[in-house]
Amino acid sequence: ANVARAPLSAASGLASAAYLLATARLTGRHPRNTTLTRASANAWRLDYHAEQPAHADNRISLAHSLDSVGLPKLNIDFRMHDEEIEAVVRAHELLDADLQAAGAGRLVFDGDREQRIAKVRAAARDGYHQLGGAAMSRDADGVVDTDLRVSGVDNLYVASGSVFPSGGQANPTLTIVALARRLAAHLTRDRAPSGAHVAQSNIASA
Repeated sequence: ANVARAPLSAASGLASAAYLLATARLTGRHPRNTTLTRASANAWRLDYHAEQPAHADNRISLAHSLDSVGLPKLNIDFRMHDEEIEAVVRAHELLDADLQAAGAGRLVFDGDREQRIAKVRAAARDGYHQLGGAAMSRDADGVVDTDLRVSGVDNLYVASGSVFPSGGQANPTLTIVALARRLAAHLTRDRAPSGAHVAQSNIASA
């Protein structure tokens, strides 16, 4: 669905990643990041990533209709909220003020404030990482507890990006791997056969 909504952006990102990986493998060096290369006008492009807070109305639910294998289809409700758009615009204003106060530069804004709000709203999208839906929590309002066990079920655990309470802004793979290793250590800690050695994860508990 993400690729279908923005195919050119997805293809561009994939091509850029493939180029960087191929260059690093062939030369043994990482190519210079072009987004940080000095331009002739002494200007740089600013790419901005932001975290979207969790909202109850951004959710996944089951539809009444069935899919091709007889399971309920998914309803995905996802939207950007006014306070999130405002936070992005305000963050740029604060960054501009700090740059000018330090004598390091300034941001060149594209339009007045209302125009910037409209442009941020039009450009805002997710980061292609499907996260959330089974949020971790110490309270009963979460889906899994801090050991990734589904609340109210003794022997059901979830180890995936769905347990993230919010998405952050960076690639989640390493965190998902860490959660899986932590869960494996938890599940095997008291269940090893007599005399067997169980390798303990060195990942600290959250």
